[in-house]
Amino acid sequence: MKNFHKFKSCFLVVLVLFISGCFSDDTVTRNIRVIAQAEVDGKIVEGSAVMSLRWEKRHDNGVQRKSKTEAVILELNDKDTVYVLDANIYPDGESNASYWSGYVGSALIGIKRSLNPGDFDLIENASGRFPVLASRSRTKTMPVMVSFEDESKRETMFHVTPENFSRKFGTNTKFISIWFEFTDDPITEAIEARLPLMFQKKVNESYRQKYLKRDKDGKRIRINKNEFPPKFGKIVFKKMDFN
Repeated sequence: MKNFHKFKSCFLVVLVLFISGCFSDDTVTRNIRVIAQAEVDGKIVEGSAVMSLRWEKRHDNGVQRKSKTEAVILELNDKDTVYVLDANIYPDGESNASYWSGYVGSALIGIKRSLNPGDFDLIENASGRFPVLASRSRTKTMPVMVSFEDESKRETMFHVTPENFSRKFGTNTKFISIWFEFTDDPITEAIEARLPLMFQKKVNESYRQKYLKRDKDGKRIRINKNEFPPKFGKIVFKKMDFN
């Protein structure tokens, strides 16, 4: 009987710890599906990717953002593909390699204040689909979209915007919109197989020749912060911040 009470006490302790871990106010993790749409020859084409976002309470009561993201693959036709990155470009040309964890928070609580742990219940219970609008972003921008003139050469990456779709891909092509929606679907893992160029250990030789690291005297060459495509590496195509 004594052993039974001891077992019962241990069981209750474990159960309380388990429940506390499941309903911790210190972290919240949600999956979102990001959907990009365009119109080609009067028909809708769509690409999507499921990403996982995590917000953790810091010791100073702030919020640390983590994410498992990868680029959305939007295939327009047999030769043109657009990639929606987890990144944004500020108006001054600076860039940030973490768009979605910030955007989702500001889309839910507004851009007039910063996300705090008191908002975790709101994130946990959020549902539905949301249009991605610059007006809802603290950066006042949309996520970066890129394409390649030649997907075997990184230096051929170019910036795609909602306004230049027709100029880049033909008058029969236009951008429609980007959405995100909360989902329980597992995260997508497709970008490495689709675009191995960005995940090679060494960049292609033609890229190395165009963007030299050192001059003829061996001095390091500083690439302009606004230069494109050196601005973006593999982390904006795929990021795995947590297990």
